Amino acid sequence: NGAFDENTGTYGSTTPTEIYEGACRMGSPGLVPSEVVAGEQQVTQQSYVLTLPASVTTIEVDDTVTMLTSADADLVNRVFRIVGLKHSSIGVQRRVLCEETT
Repeated sequence: NGAFDENTGTYGSTTPTEIYEGACRMGSPGLVPSEVVAGEQQVTQQSYVLTLPASVTTIEVDDTVTMLTSADADLVNRVFRIVGLKHSSIGVQRRVLCEETT
C-alpha cells in the first residue's frame, strides 16, 4: 500500500515496480499445504521456492511475483508473496520463499 492519508483515513495506491522478468524456477518443497486462520476465515497456504539468477537484487519480503509463462500451465498468472530471502556470499542463484494463499 501507499502512504497513509490522515484526511481520508485510507492508504494510497502504489504502482507496481518490475524488478525482474526472465527465466526462473518455481517449485514446492512439499506436497502438504498448511491450513491457517486469518481473521475469522480458514485459508490454505502452500509454500514455494523461487530460484532466480544471483544478479537479481532489491527483492524484499512482501513483494509479489506473477508467473507470466511456465512449462506448467497451472502456474501461469498465479501470484505469490515473498515471505523469506536466502542470502549467500558465493551463490550463483538467489532462492526466495514464496506463499500462495487461496
